[in-house]
Amino acid sequence: AVHAGYHVTSPCCSRNIDQDGGMIDIALLEYTGETQRWRLYHKDHGRGLWLLDAEYTALAELLQRLNHDSGRIFWQ
Repeated sequence: AVHAGYHVTSPCCSRNIDQDGGMIDIALLEYTGETQRWRLYHKDHGRGLWLLDAEYTALAELLQRLNHDSGRIFWQ
């Protein structure tokens, strides 16, 4: 469960992370009330760690980054 944000998962259609196409972690979105910013994390599946990608003042900016992932940091 995510206290102040969202946990994004998806079936692994590419089969790069899960050969069976099971559900995998895509992103973690966290709102920090003290700084009033959104933090976007991507998953290092090899190490099993969430890594900070960037901080945003608006959720719309964060979602644009997540949806337009040309480097496939999130949508592996």
